[in-house]
Amino acid sequence: GYLPEMWIKNCVVVGLASAFVEPIEATSIGGTIQQLRCLIDNLYAYNPKSVAIQKTFNYKMNIMMENILSMIYLHYMSDRDDTEMWRAQKNMPVPEYLQNLLDLWSERPPSHYDIGYSNYEMFHVQHFYHVAQGQKVINLQGASRLLDEFNLREEAKNMYYNAKLGQSNHAKVDHFESLKQIQI
Repeated sequence: GYLPEMWIKNCVVVGLASAFVEPIEATSIGGTIQQLRCLIDNLYAYNPKSVAIQKTFNYKMNIMMENILSMIYLHYMSDRDDTEMWRAQKNMPVPEYLQNLLDLWSERPPSHYDIGYSNYEMFHVQHFYHVAQGQKVINLQGASRLLDEFNLREEAKNMYYNAKLGQSNHAKVDHFESLKQIQI
């Protein structure tokens, strides 16, 4: 969860004082960095009568937090029900931010315009797409139609092939030998 108003009058909360997402991910550190970036963009101009600065900061941080919470939630979307944790997860409400994306992606493939870049979002379409594809919540028929409609199937195959080739077309390095060469 997170505080919907992280900036009130002359007090701003950041980091764990403002939000808690999950203890084993770096999202908290990333969120804190984004909060500080937004704060730096606004703090120099702040005065006690600055209402719009506070309102905009809070608005942007709410979008950032909904983006983070939706990405975390997406990781836990599963058909598993073998433990109480997974059964409880099925009863958790889907964040509206994520539900809107899932509804859209059930009708067409994700577009890089689906998630903005101006509100300090930490996760963008490619991040969501990667996880959503693994969780099997992407409409594969829609993606296939897109490839066919724009004659991109062959290009996509070539890109995939070249990416796989790039993983193995370089000289192999023996880690032990590399470590021996490091001089302290």
